[in-house]
Amino acid sequence: MIGTKKVGIILILAFFLITTRATSAQDSSSLSQDFWNISLDAYEEEPDVQPDQADEGYLDYLRRRVNEIEAPKGVISTTLPKRSGIVSYNYAYVTITHIRDKNGNRFPLIGDKDGYVSDDEPVAYSFHFDPKVNIQYHYLAFAVGLTDYFTSAVNFQFTKIDSLTNIEYLGGDFSDPELFWESAEFLYDRMEIVDYHTDGVEFGDISLIGKYRYYSSDLIGGAGYLEVRLPTSEPLDPNYSPELATGIGIPNGGRFESGRWAISLENDLDIFLPEPLNNFIFFTSQKYSIQIGGKLDSPTTTALLLEPAEEDWRDLGPTYEKKAGDAIFFDAGLSADILPFITTQVKYSFMCFLRSEYKSNLASFDEFMNEQAKTASVHHLEPQILFNLLHFKIPITISYSYSWPFFVRDFYEFPYHRITTNLYYIF
Repeated sequence: MIGTKKVGIILILAFFLITTRATSAQDSSSLSQDFWNISLDAYEEEPDVQPDQADEGYLDYLRRRVNEIEAPKGVISTTLPKRSGIVSYNYAYVTITHIRDKNGNRFPLIGDKDGYVSDDEPVAYSFHFDPKVNIQYHYLAFAVGLTDYFTSAVNFQFTKIDSLTNIEYLGGDFSDPELFWESAEFLYDRMEIVDYHTDGVEFGDISLIGKYRYYSSDLIGGAGYLEVRLPTSEPLDPNYSPELATGIGIPNGGRFESGRWAISLENDLDIFLPEPLNNFIFFTSQKYSIQIGGKLDSPTTTALLLEPAEEDWRDLGPTYEKKAGDAIFFDAGLSADILPFITTQVKYSFMCFLRSEYKSNLASFDEFMNEQAKTASVHHLEPQILFNLLHFKIPITISYSYSWPFFVRDFYEFPYHRITTNLYYIF
C-alpha cells in the first residue's frame, strides 16, 4: 500500500495543479480530444459586456463573449478562455470478444482459435464458448479556465460491465454440465468467471487534471498536462480470471486498473498549416502513465491453469503485491473545418502497456503470473465528427467518434463508440 506521507505529497501536488496550472486528459480513458477544442477565433481585447446589454438575450451575449474572448486556437493544445468553463459528458461503449497473441493470431476470450475447450487424453469433456463483454463508460467533467493559458478540471467516471458467454456442452464423461463446473480443472473452472456483471452503474476513479498552454504562435501551439488519478473505485475482482491474467483487465477497457493511484504526463502539439490549407491542423501528443503498485486481494479459485497442490494454494495468503505496468501513448492526426459548424478529424493512436510484476509468498503463483504478464500494444484508427452549435447561438458542441483496433499484440481488441457533449458557460 502507499504510505501516508506519499499520499499526502500527491494530494498536495494535485491541489496545487488544480488551482494554478492544470493539465489535459484529452486521450486518457476519461476525456476526449474535443473536450478542449472550442474552435474560437483569437482577439486582442476582451469586451466588458453585461448580460442585460445583449440585444437578443443571454444566449446572444454568451455567444458574443465566447467569440470575442482571447483564446489560443488549436485542437489538443487548446485551453479554455479565462472566466469560462465546460461541463462535459462523455459516453463510450466498448465491446470485447477477441484477444490477439504476440503473432497477431485472433482468439476468442475463452478457448482455442475457434472457441473450443476439450480434454483429449482421454476425451473427458468438450465445450464451445462464445464470449462477449460489453462495457459502458460515463464521464462527467467540470473544467474552468483560470487564464487563457491555464485550465483546471475534475473528472468523474461511472462504469457498467456486462459479460455473457454462450456455452455449448458437446458431451463427454460429464453428463451433467453443472457437475463439470464444480470439478473441472482448466482455464475457466467457475461459472462466475465466465459470466461477469456489475450491479448497475458503478462509481469509478476520480481524476484531477491540470493543463498549461506553454507556447502559442501562428504556426504552433504547445501544451502540457498532468493528471492525478485517485483510487476511489473498487479494485479488480481477484476471482474474475481475465482481470487477473492480463495484469490490466477487461473492465477498464484495457487502459488502467481501477482502484489504483496513477499519474499521467502528456505533451500536446498543434501545427497550423499555411494557405490554402489553413483550415487544416496537424496534431500529435505523447503521454506516459505511471500506475502505482500496491496490495490486492488473492483469488480463491485455481482458475488460470495454475495447479499447485491444494495446501500450497492455501499458503498464498489473503493478499499479493502487484506493480502494475506503466503505459505509453502516442497520437497523431489531422483536423479540418469543413463548414463553420462542422469539424472532421482522423487520428492514429498507439498504446503500449508494459508488463506487470507480481510478488507473494507462493512461488508457483508468482512464476505463473509473471509469465502471463506480457508487454502489450494496440494501434487504433479513429475518425470523428464534431458539431459546433455555437454557430447557432447554442453554447454546446457534440461529437461522435469510432475507434478501430487495426493492429493488436498480446492484448484485447476493444473497438469503441464515443459521444461527447460539451456545455460552455461564462462567469
